[in-house]
Formats: sequence, structure tokens, C-alpha cells
Amino acid sequence: MKTIRDFVLGKIRRTEVEDLISLELQGTRIFELGEYQGTLRGPAGEVDLYADGLVFGAKIVRYEALQNIAISPVKDGQRQLALTTQEGIVWVEASEMGGEVLFATLRWIGRALLRRPLD
Repeated sequence: MKTIRDFVLGKIRRTEVEDLISLELQGTRIFELGEYQGTLRGPAGEVDLYADGLVFGAKIVRYEALQNIAISPVKDGQRQLALTTQEGIVWVEASEMGGEVLFATLRWIGRALLRRPLD
């Protein structure tokens, strides 16, 4: 089965944004979130991806808690992702392409790993 790491690396390659977006494969493990998959880095910041959730800043979101995801239109080269959980909406600030890669990754996680659409 394809891993989150495999999907992100393929998405970055297919969208031809290697000069803007990267996936760092060395990082710290947070045991309750499973295997470390990589750190997605872009002009607006970074997000750590794990087998069971993601971390950005001081926020942790488990994939199983996601109910819906949405992405804003591009404004001044930036995007926002709205991650809806039972506790409310978690906002992620992203660059145009970083937001697109993260949004596609979360959609894939919903369909392939959680077996339910998130959008």
C-alpha cells in the first residue's frame, strides 16, 4: 500500500514545484501519531506528517478526527485550509502551492486510508 510519504513525493513531482515545496524525510517521532512520514516545507511554513496525524506549530490534528477539509482561493500568493473536527475548525496558513499539496494529501488520506471522503 502507498504511504503518505509516497503520495506527497509523487504529488510534488507531478506538480513540478520541487523548487518551492519539499518533503524532509528526517524528523522526530511523536509516538502517539505513528510513523513519521516527513515534513512538508514551503514558503509559508511547514507541517509534520505522521501515519495517524499532522503537526503544525503547537497544533496536533489526528486524521481520524477530520470530518471535512476545505481550501480557500489564492489571495496574495497565500491559501488557508480549514480542517473541520468535532472540536471545531483548525486553520492552516499556507503558500499557494504548499496549500494545494497539503489539501491533495489530506483528500488522499481520507479516501485511501480512512475510506471516506473529507471534502
